Amino acid sequence: MSKPNILDMTIECVIQINSEVPKVFAVFTDLKNAQKNIKSITKIKILTKPDFQVGTKWYETRIMFGKEAIEEMWVSKLSKNKSYQVSAVSHGIDYTTTFNFLPKYKGTEVTMIFTGKPVGWGAKLMSPTFLVLLRIKNKKMLMADMNDLKKVIEKK
Repeated sequence: MSKPNILDMTIECVIQINSEVPKVFAVFTDLKNAQKNIKSITKIKILTKPDFQVGTKWYETRIMFGKEAIEEMWVSKLSKNKSYQVSAVSHGIDYTTTFNFLPKYKGTEVTMIFTGKPVGWGAKLMSPTFLVLLRIKNKKMLMADMNDLKKVIEKK
């Protein structure tokens, strides 16, 4: 087992949604409506077939730290109505975000695990203080995204 790296970033967010798993999964994987459903996303450009499957790629534009950021993302794992994983590489960091969907309390518990692993020298030179601030900011953003989706689902 490898030693944990202080530069690795792991953020876990959990939310309970009052709806059945298939409906929750469908909204979370709806790339065509992501811009409408998630406030911080300003644009989605799907690069492959619009079906959400392993290999589906898209550009996501969102406001981060007050500036527009564009990232290429792709579906790297998928188990329909159970889980999926999205991957990206940006600024020397490999990112993976895993979503797990579990029926719970007459609804769905969604757990999101976001990880960032520095692979480039620039990323490895980041200060631990900056990384702590980045974790806090990213956790707030990820929870806001999940809350936006919860509102969409529970409104339907």
